[in-house]
Amino acid sequence: VFACNKACRRCGMPKNSAATCMQSNYTSNSDWTCPNCSDHVFGVRSTCRKCGTARPQPSAAAVAAACAAASAPAAAAGRIGDWQCPDCGDLQFSRNKCCRQCGAARPQWFGAELTLRPPDYWTQQSAAWSLVPIGSAEMAAFTAGFALGGTLGGRDQRTLLDYDSLTPYCAWRLQHPGLWGKYAMERENLRKFDVAGLQANKRPLPCPRVRQPFVDMAAMLPGNLDDGLNEVYLSHGSKPEIILAILSGGLNERFSGGLFGNGTYFAEDVAKNDQYCTCDGEHGDHSELHRLLFDDLGVVHPGKLLYVFVCRVVLGHLIRTRDGQTELDHPDHRSIWSSKARELAVVPGTSPPILHHSLLVEVGGKIARYREFIVFHGDRIYPEYLVAYQRFSS
Repeated sequence: VFACNKACRRCGMPKNSAATCMQSNYTSNSDWTCPNCSDHVFGVRSTCRKCGTARPQPSAAAVAAACAAASAPAAAAGRIGDWQCPDCGDLQFSRNKCCRQCGAARPQWFGAELTLRPPDYWTQQSAAWSLVPIGSAEMAAFTAGFALGGTLGGRDQRTLLDYDSLTPYCAWRLQHPGLWGKYAMERENLRKFDVAGLQANKRPLPCPRVRQPFVDMAAMLPGNLDDGLNEVYLSHGSKPEIILAILSGGLNERFSGGLFGNGTYFAEDVAKNDQYCTCDGEHGDHSELHRLLFDDLGVVHPGKLLYVFVCRVVLGHLIRTRDGQTELDHPDHRSIWSSKARELAVVPGTSPPILHHSLLVEVGGKIARYREFIVFHGDRIYPEYLVAYQRFSS
């Protein structure tokens, strides 16, 4: 600010205050403020141009402090995304991929180059999340996946068993960027750290050997699964009353529980899920759900529908059991738990320790007909499809 101005022309501060602002932002380090009239004086002048007062001489302490400040490295400053070269310390714009001073490459921290964008086959949307009716190719995949491998019914059957087949009626793809982002980040975390640690400790991932109809279904769906993480499609049965909560917030192990702990339970045979499903009797019984699934999308509700989620699940390094307490593949049948019913045991021979990522319950112990997969971390699950199906009797 010029000396003739009584206030800062930029921010409006009075002259006495403006001098400090100017000193820190627009002046040379050699400029000085007159102790008599507070006028700002250029460093080349030895007297105040306004009142003639001589330039004050700095104390010995001030000289020492100035020398120390001059010899110290300058603090990096810049806009969000700018970075400092780890080799020469030069400040770089965020757009620079290498240092303009020494040519060093931009350091890459975990997640710096990670893209969490949704799958390419998702459609454009304006809402926070949406449901998209699927096409004939994906519907054919679910028809293949619904091939039953065991008999219907069982001790957990919730309704009268007056049918002998299950047929997909329609399905929707859940496009939820928030849930997908959490899932994609957890998947990347397992890939970069846990699986890399397992490989370093020579502990390969055991193959889950999912039933062939589900393998065929996965091959027909547009999504690409990561075999190196044991990423698979598995099914989870549901009730009409809780579908909206799952669509908006995902599958949460804190609301789940069962014979094998507080996790989310999955099957590789829809006949297993069917035991836990309850019927959506007719249009209007669940008005908010029906508006989302049928009315807004022009889909007809035929009555007597049931629902199952087809989810992406990262199984990682799974541990097998039959009794829900001891490990099937360990010679001493050690416990499968590090925290009972909540967290699985450490993979043997890993240092630092890495916990098993999922539990596979084989038949022949506490269960007789269908294997079950249990995951104790909801971020390792993405409920990608909701399938409505019908029961028929021949």
